[in-house]
Amino acid sequence: MERRGSAVWGGATLGLFVGLILGFFVGSSYWRTVLIAVGIGAACGVVAKILGWIGDRAQSRTAAQPTATAHLHSLLLGQAQAVLDQASPADFETTRNAASMCVAAVSNLERLEAWRADYDSLDSFYAAYEERHPDIRLYGAVYDWIQIEDPNDPPNGTGAVIVQRIRELRTRARA
Repeated sequence: MERRGSAVWGGATLGLFVGLILGFFVGSSYWRTVLIAVGIGAACGVVAKILGWIGDRAQSRTAAQPTATAHLHSLLLGQAQAVLDQASPADFETTRNAASMCVAAVSNLERLEAWRADYDSLDSFYAAYEERHPDIRLYGAVYDWIQIEDPNDPPNGTGAVIVQRIRELRTRARA
């Protein structure tokens, strides 16, 4: 914890120095001038302290509080990352729900902008997974096209259909 001096003591000390110097030039009693200067300095310190408290309270009220949306984004991003880490495009035709889970996870992430939980942009999210999932930028469009009711339990052959659709979209993108 950072130790900071008190504004009241700082003001009083500054007042003491000013009072000691001013005492030579003011016509009234020397020590009375010093005491008045110390009192004025301490009063300025009290005002500074009160203004600091008010500023701190106002800042803490306006500080960004975690929202339910931010929590949801974090959960969705974590789920998408887990799904993308577990499956690869090589699994899409052989593992029953690998393809449907990956395209659904990326589609949800895109649609709800859940990538914002940890990434600066959607492109930076894609870049993080492009090595393992080279066609990740197409997953959302594939999911929107195939319309799977339950990605955890897709109909037989869905993986092959997803792979075929990815190939079609890749070919169109290159043309």
